[in-house]
Amino acid sequence: MWGETQTKAFQALRDALMTPPALALPDPTKPFHLFVAEKGGVAKGVLTQRLGPWRRPVAYLSKRLDPVASGWPPCIRQIAATALLVKDADKLTLGQALSVTGPHEVETLLRAPPEQWLSNARITQYQALLLDQPRIRFCAPTTLNPATLLPEGQNPPLHSCPETLATISSLRFDLTDIPLHDPDISMFSDGSSFVFQGQRYAGAAVTTDREVLWQQTLPPGTSAQRAELIALTKALKLGRNKSVNIYTDSRYAFATAHVHGSIYQERGLLTAEGKAIKNKAEILDLLAAIWEPARLAIIHCPGHQKGNSLEAVGNRLADAAAREAALTKSESALELPILTEPLLPLEPSYTPKDLEWISRKGGSKMPGQKWFQDPEDLHLSCRG
Repeated sequence: MWGETQTKAFQALRDALMTPPALALPDPTKPFHLFVAEKGGVAKGVLTQRLGPWRRPVAYLSKRLDPVASGWPPCIRQIAATALLVKDADKLTLGQALSVTGPHEVETLLRAPPEQWLSNARITQYQALLLDQPRIRFCAPTTLNPATLLPEGQNPPLHSCPETLATISSLRFDLTDIPLHDPDISMFSDGSSFVFQGQRYAGAAVTTDREVLWQQTLPPGTSAQRAELIALTKALKLGRNKSVNIYTDSRYAFATAHVHGSIYQERGLLTAEGKAIKNKAEILDLLAAIWEPARLAIIHCPGHQKGNSLEAVGNRLADAAAREAALTKSESALELPILTEPLLPLEPSYTPKDLEWISRKGGSKMPGQKWFQDPEDLHLSCRG
């Protein structure tokens, strides 16, 4: 039963939630301590100062990360969150000493920046702002971080940020772009897409330096990027349980395997703007097939090489096989009849109403024929 007692309790709870804790005025003679946490792309912080044995809040800070930073792994998002909140805290600290506490090893990551995730401009910006000793000092967490507000019941797993990033920065930890010294097989993948006589043709192929292992005609309209992904995925499947070197001249397919694939997984196959990525189905197939070989190296090689090296010979054979597959007629292709202009009968059949209408149009008989034509030289057929 909901009665007067429950109503008073609800109002008391509502008032308590709407009343923020008292904030102290910042004292520039005392050092400041900033607690930082990040969750769901939102940076949260509590700026405190010592008051006897306690840390008294001076300000509550919150900022939403930009779309690019929101797609990074948690360890990298913590760097962006710390930089945003330190900027806001500087408005209150007036350049005083600032200690920073957070759940990740921000200082360690900044001194050995993960260049695969951050651009040079961002790295320089974060290092200049946060590696400002002795003004800014990073402290390990020893108590509950007040910036987490109401943390979940389960304790977060202990981890090393550099090791975690090294694990998730590639689709598989042993993937390399340096050829293996003792592979079971070396394969070349290539996709081809071009326009011939007004129609786009596409094909894909996987070869060694001597023979064609697989080639396939792709549906008309298939882009070159999609064809390259299909070819690389097939090469991975052909190398199941083997030590494999796979050469490709496609920067797109190479970068998807080495760089973008792990980022796509982290973002849920979305772009920085939150839209679905192109060639989603083919990328998912590639992510699944990359675990097929026992040992794997995916190497980028220049296309259309001359010479007799292994790379040049294999790449030329793969390119020729892909083009041959593209020009092979697809069994699913439909040949449509060519529409021609219909032929007129030799003699028209005009009714009196047709002749009256032709007269209003200003029609005249065509030379040597019984057809009428209008002033624009168009045939005037029966009105029906």
